[in-house]
Amino acid sequence: MNSTQSTVGSGRRRHPRRGRPGRRRGPATWALAVAAVGALASGCASPLRDLGPLPPRYTGPVLPADAVVADLTAALAAEGVAVRRMPVDPSGAECHEALGAEHPPVAAEAAVRAAFDRARSAYGWQPATGPGEEYLSVGKGNWTATTRIDTRPSAGAPAAPVVISLVCDGRRATPPAPAGSPGPG
Repeated sequence: MNSTQSTVGSGRRRHPRRGRPGRRRGPATWALAVAAVGALASGCASPLRDLGPLPPRYTGPVLPADAVVADLTAALAAEGVAVRRMPVDPSGAECHEALGAEHPPVAAEAAVRAAFDRARSAYGWQPATGPGEEYLSVGKGNWTATTRIDTRPSAGAPAAPVVISLVCDGRRATPPAPAGSPGPG
């Protein structure tokens, strides 16, 4: 006897996965299944509503760039790293600053880590999420300071570069000049 034949005396062939012999799904069943899948797909794929701009990450008072630069410069100076303010975007964007220094390669990483710890303990900076494991980040108000902790110099260089990037959340400490009015300077 074939495995697709019924063992009961009916003699009709039956497929083992199809249930009762002679029973087929009708067109109405298929139409309902297709309609259900279509309704489900169209309900889940409806266009997203625009809810407007995202709220700022920080809702407190906006800190000026000079204040955050002064905090980090002091924290780094206390650890023996003399940083200088680097030139930034020529358009005068207030939401990006950079600090740079060269430090003896043996102590650069330890000094930068200690300076970020000092910024947290003495100046009110908080731990922040960095772009990866090889970065240190701290935040204060609407600013985030990030540096790469891999401060190895290039071959033969007497000092390791230290670069700290400061970025604000997009709100300016001083409002931009209204259109049509002369800018500063």
